[in-house]
Amino acid sequence: MNTPTPDQLPADWSPAVRDAFWTAVNAPSYEESTAATLAFARLLAHAAPVPSVDRAALRQRIADALAEADGWVFAPGFKDGSPTYQGFLRQADAVLAVPADRAAEELASLAVNAANALRDEKRHYEIACEENARLRAEVERLRADRAAVLLEAIRRVEDPEERAKSSVGSGLGWEAARDVLRRMAAEAQPAEAHVCGNCEGVDPNSCLNNPDRPAAEAQPATPDTEALAALFEGFQRLLATSSRDWGQYRVDAWLYAVICGWDCEQTEHDETCVHGALEEMAALHGWDDAAVAKARRYRAAVRALTEPVGSAAAPAKDTPLCGKTRGLGGFTYKPCARDAGHKEAYCRSADGIHLFLAAPPMDPARILGVDADDAPETDTPAETVHGCPPPGSSRTPCCDRLPWELPRTDRISSERPVTCPGRPS
Repeated sequence: MNTPTPDQLPADWSPAVRDAFWTAVNAPSYEESTAATLAFARLLAHAAPVPSVDRAALRQRIADALAEADGWVFAPGFKDGSPTYQGFLRQADAVLAVPADRAAEELASLAVNAANALRDEKRHYEIACEENARLRAEVERLRADRAAVLLEAIRRVEDPEERAKSSVGSGLGWEAARDVLRRMAAEAQPAEAHVCGNCEGVDPNSCLNNPDRPAAEAQPATPDTEALAALFEGFQRLLATSSRDWGQYRVDAWLYAVICGWDCEQTEHDETCVHGALEEMAALHGWDDAAVAKARRYRAAVRALTEPVGSAAAPAKDTPLCGKTRGLGGFTYKPCARDAGHKEAYCRSADGIHLFLAAPPMDPARILGVDADDAPETDTPAETVHGCPPPGSSRTPCCDRLPWELPRTDRISSERPVTCPGRPS
């Protein structure tokens, strides 16, 4: 913004008004400029001639403007007698009653705001100039860098060792210079970050498919595999016995694929085997081939940790296996691969997929179809029947225990008489 010269100021300004104007323009600080501008505005308001105005006509004009702003349209002949219009006339009287000193103060306040806006605009202009200077310096730096690159190119083209690397002619033609420049361009290119389906660019330094990943540091002592096996067995038990649909959500499906596995892991298949589940999950959640391969690789590691039976590393055991196949729900599973008489509440199928509560041995009387009184006596002890947990509770009402805390030979029923003697003391 250009500052006016003394010849451009209004001729009717008094010397005092002119001095106040130049004091406001040349104020060294923001606060001094504000105070000087306010003083100049007060002098200008008091020095300005007050034109003669017809107060009655001005009063009516103000009332008409207020009525129009409020959305009122009066029919001819009804405006003067309307109570609403009389209210607008009273508002016009209040406006005209403002003293001249107050009007001058308001004018001065507007002048201060204008001065502040001009100062802000000046600061914005200064910031733009600073940014322009910074960009000019950046352009000059780039020009200097370009000159340095060209000088480096000339030096390397003149270097006999660089020309000797050319496979065209004797290394003295433009092909040799081109080869040198291509090598320089390749050296200046930043290395591209490793991205593949295995890591998806999240942690490329730990991706096994990254050829530039840092060398692995010395590994600590061998971890406690027994503790890890128990940990993953607990995860398997939690997932296998939960009523949650582990295939509905992407994260749940991935967790189940690693901990329990969607594939059939039997060496010999029959009608109970399920095939293609992992492929179905991949299609449902958008997994590519790399993600499916990673899931199977992780599952194999978990399985090798939790299923030592039959592996080459596991020593041969003479302990007989549990071998139970029937669960409480009546379903049949692969024979339990745990040791006979195992302490765990759940049996684990030989394929490692299912955990189930084994059903107690069938009553010989039920198998033979005869009454219990006529059935031959056996050494099998009478089974203990517990009451089903009531709604809203997970414990049995008879002995206040969780279902998986009960002995494997006991039963839970809502129909048969409860024979549980209660919680042992």
